[in-house]
Amino acid sequence: GNVVSADSSTVVTVAASGGTGTLSGTTTATASSGQATFSGLAYDKAETITLTYSKTGLTSGAQSLTVAGGAATKLGLSTLADGATGGSPFATQPVVAVQDAGGNTVASDTSVVTVAASGSGVLSGVTSKTATSGVATFAGLSYNLAATVTLTFTASSRTQATQFLTVTVGPAAKLSVSTQAASATAGAVFASQPAVKVLDAGGNTVTSDSSTIVTVSATGSGSLSGSTVATASSGVAAFAGLSYDKGETITLTFAKSGLVSATQSLTVAVGAASQLTVATAANGATGGVTFVTQPIISLKDAGGNVVSTDSSTVVTVAASGGTGTLSGTTTATASSGQATFSGLAYDKAETITLTYSKTGLTSGAQSLTVAGGAATKLGLSTLADGATGGSPFATQ
Repeated sequence: GNVVSADSSTVVTVAASGGTGTLSGTTTATASSGQATFSGLAYDKAETITLTYSKTGLTSGAQSLTVAGGAATKLGLSTLADGATGGSPFATQPVVAVQDAGGNTVASDTSVVTVAASGSGVLSGVTSKTATSGVATFAGLSYNLAATVTLTFTASSRTQATQFLTVTVGPAAKLSVSTQAASATAGAVFASQPAVKVLDAGGNTVTSDSSTIVTVSATGSGSLSGSTVATASSGVAAFAGLSYDKGETITLTFAKSGLVSATQSLTVAVGAASQLTVATAANGATGGVTFVTQPIISLKDAGGNVVSTDSSTVVTVAASGGTGTLSGTTTATASSGQATFSGLAYDKAETITLTYSKTGLTSGAQSLTVAGGAATKLGLSTLADGATGGSPFATQ
């Protein structure tokens, strides 16, 4: 058991066992006057280990060593965020440990850990958590855009921790109008037909969707015509042939069961005059007497809206189907989209058709029964003829 003080050449090696960490530093030392002095040794885990000192041919020496946890210096990810789809909470939420220089969790630490994401999207959820027993467990985090981002975790006076996370497009969750219906005139196909995107919760187009059927409906007093359903292709449902018959502002609603609907406002303008319709029919007609009710004719667009801006079109009325004559003013100029006749009369007691026309417009018509009037005069329907003195007339 005597120190061999003459030995200044033997090289002694130290190794750690019984733990999960790593022994670092200079793990060999050369004897000087029978003693080998080590320097710079460190062990990274807080646990009890055995240090064994050895040299081939010599009986080894050993000791037990308890390594204590150090002061908090850095953050480490004990659980990585994973299972990320646009706009939905990550399937696996990140867990961050406050660690000492050796990577041991400092259980006494209560640092506030904050997470931020790179990229042009938005990281949602509770982005700051206070460590409990040295561990900050996040919940409800989500990122809206489909992209690969870097999550950076920080705490005051601690070295940050980072991870890469790939966010993929999620399942269909909502609809969004990508192209609005526009340039709408009543009764005519919209010049710009709407297109609707199928989006995930984060607003990413679900380009893999070529099956979702979207339906469009309209508010208002009129009717929406055309193909009111459209099937998505690469995540976009494009409508065609839509039109609306009334001149008014409406709301178009695009819907699919199970998805959040999308809407747009659309002002439908009154179109150019294309047809004449009888707003007030001539009535109270007696042969040879001015009609009690004079006709009023509306100028309407293809959707049946009165073209109230028209105060110039001249409408003509004519009678057919009878043997008499229509008298009075047989033309009338529109005022705010309506042509009002006056002074019309028909001389024969019979049923006729009144036709209202203007070149380039579809005509309007009505049936009118003209009644016989009260007796006011005598008229010869057959003249006496073939008369000879003292004899009855041949024609009475």
